[in-house]
Amino acid sequence: MNTREILLIGLLATLAFWKRGEIVTTAGKITRGISRGLRNNNPGNIRHSSAAWMGKAVAQTDDEFVTFSEAAYGLRALGVTLRTYFNKHKLRTVRGIINRWAPPNENNTVVYINNVAKALQVEPDSPLDFNRQLPSLMAAIIKHENGSQPYSMNTIRQAIAMM
Repeated sequence: MNTREILLIGLLATLAFWKRGEIVTTAGKITRGISRGLRNNNPGNIRHSSAAWMGKAVAQTDDEFVTFSEAAYGLRALGVTLRTYFNKHKLRTVRGIINRWAPPNENNTVVYINNVAKALQVEPDSPLDFNRQLPSLMAAIIKHENGSQPYSMNTIRQAIAMM
């Protein structure tokens, strides 16, 4: 087998893994197309901080983002953070909330704001009815953060009830 054939076989193997959505993690595990937030049971991708999160996993396997023992706790943390933005920081619009959640120095915040506003069927600067729209806001953030939103609205509402 010559060098060209070896390279071609390597390329085909790489494409096969890519097509199946497999990702090789730093621990060497293979996961099947699961985003970091979903793997960590942290669908909002909440970063490590001094917060003593309910349901925070004993083993923190990600250096940047919190790992929760169950998705319900990660969903709850997302809701608690958004409630803090609304009540303490007086952020009442999609633009205000997403600018804080996903600052422009780390994200394409304009696209993020537009995606969330479209999902909520509101203008970016329209005041939100927080209690009524929180489940939909969480679902839109989860979808943007992870590329998918696998949780039912009932599951999201149950996590909100834990707040």
